[in-house]
Amino acid sequence: MLAKNPTISSQVVTAKTVEEIHRCSTSIVFQDCTSVEWGTIGQELASRITLQALTFLRCNIGKEFFQGLRSSKYLLRLELVHAWLETEQCNIAEEAVGDITSLKLEELVLSNARDIQMTGCQDVDVLLSHLQNMENLKQLDMPDHFIKELSLSELRVTQIKADGRCTMPTDSQKSVRADQP
Repeated sequence: MLAKNPTISSQVVTAKTVEEIHRCSTSIVFQDCTSVEWGTIGQELASRITLQALTFLRCNIGKEFFQGLRSSKYLLRLELVHAWLETEQCNIAEEAVGDITSLKLEELVLSNARDIQMTGCQDVDVLLSHLQNMENLKQLDMPDHFIKELSLSELRVTQIKADGRCTMPTDSQKSVRADQP
């Protein structure tokens, strides 16, 4: 059995790897990992009622993972740091973004543009349309060039971080786009 809140590093992750993680883990970090079983892994993690936080550092995550994770009712924080979705077609990545934003997350961290890579698509428009439906989202941390596109009045977040800098949207800011003076 792996440690209670493990970091799984530099390996091809399998369903068996995830099954060996302590059932009471509240957070799991995947670092430099790949898998061909992302769908099963997502389903297994979604079934964990104590799991509140997932972090992916430099991982290539298949869209199937987020489809499997979609049924999670307890995950509160998702962090994708230099992680990316395997995709060649726009609709595949859009589905993954839809699955991510359907979670009841309170915190979402997307460290760079590759986190939501959608070749030949309107990345920002797709992401924003989904973010606006995240009712529980309290903190959003994402690249500055995406934050500038946000219409803050349409988001319910209380804290926004752009490239590591924290801002708290006030009522007056919520009525203006982030890139306007």
